[in-house]
Amino acid sequence: MPLISDTFTEAADTALTSHTPDTGTSWVQIAIVGLSFIEIKAADDAIANDAADIGGGQFCKSQPDPSSAAYDIELKVNVTDTGTANRRVRIHGRTADVSNYYAVRFLPTGHASNDTQLIKKVAGTVTELATVDTGLIANDNFKLEIRDATKKVYKNSMEILSSSDNALTAAGSAGVSCGQVDDNDTGNAIAATWRWDNYVVTEAAGGSASVSPSVSPSASLSPSASVS
Repeated sequence: MPLISDTFTEAADTALTSHTPDTGTSWVQIAIVGLSFIEIKAADDAIANDAADIGGGQFCKSQPDPSSAAYDIELKVNVTDTGTANRRVRIHGRTADVSNYYAVRFLPTGHASNDTQLIKKVAGTVTELATVDTGLIANDNFKLEIRDATKKVYKNSMEILSSSDNALTAAGSAGVSCGQVDDNDTGNAIAATWRWDNYVVTEAAGGSASVSPSVSPSASLSPSASVS
């Protein structure tokens, strides 16, 4: 059974931090830059930014925190940003604070860089662990699988990225963010274009084993690693 699940259903547009998930207790802000924030769009039953904000963003964690450091975080694309700007959205795990976490980072499909990146941020420094261009479309489901041995990213049950990095070992928190979330995370913007849905956090059985889906990775998706 999921520790947290959220279909982001509200009768009116509602700030994420004022919303209670379907399973779980709350959403709590970790950091915000500027005035724009993540909200639930009632017409779509999905999360998005409330408005455009160059150089702004928000980072929220779901509660309760996982009891072990081995867990999965899932999120589905409802509407894709097809622009070219640095309008990043992230799925986070093992979050200690705004300066320390693992994440899957997404960019608009028109951006010059790959649209899906596995990153870590340690003491404020972001390192890109693996990256791939997948061509994001509506209804794509992503999962960040966090284990001590590997961090893996799945798209529609297919493994597309992995890294053996284990710099952050505490369970921390799971969550989502968009845009620029601290002074070190410059060059980001946010817009109300993206829509995301079906957030799920599931603790791993036994706390450490990594179980891969039966679908084999596509040979056409060739991850690469780099440091930024």
